[in-house]
Amino acid sequence: SESASESASGSGSDEDDKDKDKDDEDDEDSDWGSGDSDSSSSDGEYDPQNRRSRWLVKKDDAKDKSAKEKKKKTDKPATVTKTDKKEAVVQQKPEKITDYSTENIIKRLKEIIESRGRKTTQDIMGQLQDLSDHTTLSSLKLNIHLNMIAALFDMSKLSSMTVLPLESWNEAYSNLKLCVEMIETDDKPFELDLKEDEEGEGAEDKDQNEAKKQEKQEKNKELIFENLCSFIERLDEELYKAYQFTNYLTAEYLDRLRDERKLANLIKKLYDYFEKGGDSQKAFLVRTAYKRLEHTYYKLDSLVEKLNAEAARNTEMVDYYEEQDIRVNVPIWADIILQHGDDQKKSRALMMEIYHRALHNDFHTARDLLYMTNLTEKAPKFGLSMQVLFNRTVVQLGLAAFRLGLFPEANAFLQELYSQASRFKECLGQGFIGRRFETLEKEERKRVIPYHHHINLELLECVHLTVAMVLEIPNIASHPHDNNKKVINKTFRRFLDGYSRLLFVGPPETKRDTIMTASRALRKGDWKTACDMILDLKVWKMTQNIAEAKEMITQKIKEAALKTFLHEYSPLYNALSNESLASLMNLSISEVQGIISKMIISGDYEASWDQPTGTLLAHKEEVTKFQYLALQLAEKANICIENNEKLADAKVGSFKKDEDKSGKRYPGGNRGGSYRGGRGGGRGSSRGGRGGSGSTRGKRRYDQLPGGGKRREQQV
Repeated sequence: SESASESASGSGSDEDDKDKDKDDEDDEDSDWGSGDSDSSSSDGEYDPQNRRSRWLVKKDDAKDKSAKEKKKKTDKPATVTKTDKKEAVVQQKPEKITDYSTENIIKRLKEIIESRGRKTTQDIMGQLQDLSDHTTLSSLKLNIHLNMIAALFDMSKLSSMTVLPLESWNEAYSNLKLCVEMIETDDKPFELDLKEDEEGEGAEDKDQNEAKKQEKQEKNKELIFENLCSFIERLDEELYKAYQFTNYLTAEYLDRLRDERKLANLIKKLYDYFEKGGDSQKAFLVRTAYKRLEHTYYKLDSLVEKLNAEAARNTEMVDYYEEQDIRVNVPIWADIILQHGDDQKKSRALMMEIYHRALHNDFHTARDLLYMTNLTEKAPKFGLSMQVLFNRTVVQLGLAAFRLGLFPEANAFLQELYSQASRFKECLGQGFIGRRFETLEKEERKRVIPYHHHINLELLECVHLTVAMVLEIPNIASHPHDNNKKVINKTFRRFLDGYSRLLFVGPPETKRDTIMTASRALRKGDWKTACDMILDLKVWKMTQNIAEAKEMITQKIKEAALKTFLHEYSPLYNALSNESLASLMNLSISEVQGIISKMIISGDYEASWDQPTGTLLAHKEEVTKFQYLALQLAEKANICIENNEKLADAKVGSFKKDEDKSGKRYPGGNRGGSYRGGRGGGRGSSRGGRGGSGSTRGKRRYDQLPGGGKRREQQV
């Protein structure tokens, strides 16, 4: 303590330093015991208890020390961090506007835009709504509502797996609808540019040139149009995600279906506005036309008429009208996209048009569009969503061919999809396979299309198997001993083979079992049983024109039964009457004669008509099972002989082209000039090369062997 006082007096420091040193000394004294212990130690007396107590801290002294430390911390100036600054900015409330002039509103709007991300969406929406209520300028109000829509999308961190809440979606839709109505009714929503500097230069500057003013106005107009199109696409994307992640069996899904019509009508208004704008607005016209096409291509004309009739009865459903004349408008929208759109939109628009034409039974035009545009090669280049749309288009073409009675074309379109039987749901975007990793499962879930876009899989399976049955059963009957000689539909043949191996066959339980049982009856020529079993399936109620579809299926089964009967039972008859065949199959005489004539011309059936008597003379001689097996044995024996000859040639060599001047043949030449007879050689050496004529060198080496060339010739 004496040294501390001397150093303090000698240094000449100020009074604050002295007070600080005194406080430190007092702290040390309080911490390390009383002055008695010091004096006792200084006297040189050795007391163990006093020495130990000097180094011990008392409880009261520890409490005093902790209180002093707390006091020091409170006396220190507080440091402000970055997070504290942000919180202070957020908590700092903006000053209330007393004068709602245009300049003050613009200034406040810029402040609100800059505070996005730091303030809550509700605060921003309240302030923007207040500004909108106190402004009368249409251009300023339009920009305020556009910023309100952008703030609604910032409400939560949206991702591909999260959906915008319904209330936020409805509020964004109402603001967007107000913006579209403003640009439709008012001609002055583009005069004010909010991105100009604060001095007010721009549209209100009287000294500015009119040309520059017009140019800035056009830029502002394009910016507003870009925002409108982007917000409509974003709303549509959020609605699409809501359909993906909502259970289609709930009432919520049905309620959200109405939102689609509201949004489609809003897109229609914007499309009509851009259509009047001319060439300067073609880019925005393409985007709105593409959205209209997406909302319309999968719908039937008859369904649209029913929905519009129901909406006309209810005055509250003004916003729920469907598109009119969609069969006329869909090709128009597709043409606009093909003229001014990018490659991906062009390809998708073509597929949507093909899908729509096939849905309305315009099969030949849709098929020609598919083949002429070469979409089969372009589809894999644009990702999985394009491939899903392509698969759906091909399936719809197959269904259209079935409805028109074009069974070979329908089989060609449907067979490729059903070759991947375990993944056809995934190929159509109507299901996904559970993956081990969550990220892969999320990616597959995003590719699933909404339920009201689905193609009925039960109907698709029945159509595919019915078409295959009508084509395959006569084909099997024409080759009774070799069923694998000509296969039309491998999937149906596999199902039929598995069904025929069953030891006990009970009544059919599934649709596939029903069709397999009908195929057995058709194989015997019993068309009535086959028709009854096929037409009793309830799935035909989901097809268009049910009565016409059932009549067409019955006709096709009768024709297949006639062909099967001729192949199976014609060897038992010398002649068949035209009238008896017609009565047996419940067909007209002209139909029977036409079917059989086509079979004779194509070579499927060997027979001729006797015109005076109206009978069919069969020329085909039925081969018995024994004869068929004997022919197979002869063919296999020939194949075995040919294989042995090839092996012998490879091991021994060939002697057809290699003869010397004396007429003797030597190994070498074509297959080698060696003792071992290789694969032929240019020099014909002792091992043989790869081709050419044999040399005398190979001949001499071979003649030097015991037995010479004679033994070799005898072996050959």
